[in-house]
Amino acid sequence: MTFKIPVSLSHTLVASLVTTVFSGMAFAQEPAQPGSAQGQASIEQKAQRVQSQLIEIQREALEENPELRDQGEALEALITATMEEQGATPEADTQRLQEWQQQAQSPDVDQAERQEMAAEFQQLQQDLIRARQMAAEDEEVQTKQAEFQTAMLQAMQDQDPRTEELLAEMREIQLQQQRQLQQQFQQQGEQQSQGQQPAQ
Repeated sequence: MTFKIPVSLSHTLVASLVTTVFSGMAFAQEPAQPGSAQGQASIEQKAQRVQSQLIEIQREALEENPELRDQGEALEALITATMEEQGATPEADTQRLQEWQQQAQSPDVDQAERQEMAAEFQQLQQDLIRARQMAAEDEEVQTKQAEFQTAMLQAMQDQDPRTEELLAEMREIQLQQQRQLQQQFQQQGEQQSQGQQPAQ
């Protein structure tokens, strides 16, 4: 069982540039329908490939622009402070997630304990994501984030001219994910309707 710490600053920034990577995460958690698994895997692989390229371009852009890196760190600090003002405890929660991640790798933890730990881990992770989303609705956070995104996107474009093309590809992948989800829901609805029809 894999434990994943919530996305870091660099992943969050790339996610914001392509709307959100969390839509891909939600898509991956949906139950697969017959015949759809191969298509889902293909789309997820494309998403991972494009996201990896964007993260690498962003990493290089940040290394070449110390002021931009400072701006990003200031934004992250603002988001954390806003989360705390709203009642969240992001630093303590993240530390707890890291502890669970380490404990889960211990051979002394049995399967039942690991499953219970995974459930608690997932709940806390979701709480952190929701708290971060709430903080992102703050007016000051939105202003600073928009400023940083504009600067970050320009720096990435200067670093690698493929940036806009990769972002467009990521947006198209997300549209494909949404279309597949809609098809799955439609198929589920049709199957339920057929199952509820009275026998002749």
